[in-house]
Amino acid sequence: MPPMRIKALWCTFLCALTITASAAADGPPSPALTAATSPSVVFGGLRVLSEDAVRNAMGNRPATVRDADRAVRRIVSFYRSRGYTEARAWFRFDPDRTLRIEVDEGRMAAVVFPDSSAREVLDFRAELTLIEDVFHRPTVEAAVARLRSRLRAW
Repeated sequence: MPPMRIKALWCTFLCALTITASAAADGPPSPALTAATSPSVVFGGLRVLSEDAVRNAMGNRPATVRDADRAVRRIVSFYRSRGYTEARAWFRFDPDRTLRIEVDEGRMAAVVFPDSSAREVLDFRAELTLIEDVFHRPTVEAAVARLRSRLRAW
């Protein structure tokens, strides 16, 4: 496979990535909370990174809607700094004031390789192993590099 074909395959891969869409939280969050009623925090959607790591990235337990918004931004930044470039998160407050933070780490529903032969698709899939089907840029880039190297050896 010529280098331009690999580059085109890589670009197509990134463009064709389909991320599982997750619905945003229902309705607006509860009114601002006081520090005395700081909510418990529950995470959903964690597949790759540990809850402890995400809690550390979140920082102090959010006490207000503004704090929760900042915490979610810190969590997304934490994921992206580790190569999970498609990660996103959102929050909602339950009626009992529990703060629920949902994280989509970048889970992919499908990877599509338009205009690629069956052999090219199989070669790339053989090189690409994503934990829990979560997009991780360094893993994808390493797979492309291995594929390039293997194809140059032919």
